[in-house]
Amino acid sequence: MQEVPVSDQIKDRTIVFSIVSGICLCLKWGTIKDDDSSTFEEQLVQRFIHEARLNGDAAHTSRALALQGVLLGRLGRYADAIQSHTELELVYDATKHSANISKSYGSDRAAQNWGLCAQWCDVQNDKEGAFKRIDFLVEHILPSQEERNIHNMFMILFPVIWVMKNHGKALQAKELFEGYIVKRFMEFYGKDGRFCFLRFFDIVLVLLELTIRDAGERNGDQTYEEMTDWVLEQEFAMFNDRAERLINLGRDGRSLVAEICLRLVRRPELSRSKRAELMEKGLNFARESWRYLNAEQEARRCVDYALRQVGPILEMLLWEEKNLSSSEIGTSDGTLQDVVVGVCS
Repeated sequence: MQEVPVSDQIKDRTIVFSIVSGICLCLKWGTIKDDDSSTFEEQLVQRFIHEARLNGDAAHTSRALALQGVLLGRLGRYADAIQSHTELELVYDATKHSANISKSYGSDRAAQNWGLCAQWCDVQNDKEGAFKRIDFLVEHILPSQEERNIHNMFMILFPVIWVMKNHGKALQAKELFEGYIVKRFMEFYGKDGRFCFLRFFDIVLVLLELTIRDAGERNGDQTYEEMTDWVLEQEFAMFNDRAERLINLGRDGRSLVAEICLRLVRRPELSRSKRAELMEKGLNFARESWRYLNAEQEARRCVDYALRQVGPILEMLLWEEKNLSSSEIGTSDGTLQDVVVGVCS
């Protein structure tokens, strides 16, 4: 439309918005190549914002501003990304716009920006800003989302739960994940339902449960032995290219498995042989995650938050490996919680 002299006179500009959004997603995932500075993508996003504002539709403007924030966040321009999100906050109203955005783009991609903004604030050591977005999301945005759209809800909450977990709110994060995703999936689709990230449900729930127990908040029904047998028996073959798109939302699957192994390997209730197995599996997954994320960082510079999570996990697993022979597993100074929070400072 930029090349058409009378483009500003076109009344229905919405015909191109979904196309532009799709092109931006292809650029985001690397399907369409751009230069290192994402020059073409940035120009496209700016044009999208311009066209959406000309159209006067707050739903499309919200989608365009969300795209801008995601791009700036991927480029590591966190202050600019947060400023872009502030503009989005002035435009977007979940009760008015969520349904229209989901209809046009498949999910509420504006609502999904709140969790990402919380991560950007976290990287900037702005805990208050992070939880300002999370609290607003929980109070005003989640209740307005389509209950059956599990994919949308997963994309909204996945970035949020890691910020909450890293700041001592794993219990609340687990309640959100169970209530808005797991229980609704079972309610609407049942045990035979299909979802591309279904296999992540158990991984997320086990990791959050272990984090809750390590904080001394409560104990669930599963024993440490049962969780150990589960994680050792799983091959986790679902970590394919599609599944690993989650890295843009703050964690990759390999790092989640590695952290489960780390938290279990520190449990004195488990046998030495089980802890040795956990150590081996945890290190394998942590190293794979570290290599994969660094390669992605070099290619698209979009996985900074995920890298900040796996770094201390790998470091602590290597520390525990050194002390395995001297029966000192689980005696390192500080907690895993301290180390993970520390990488965001």
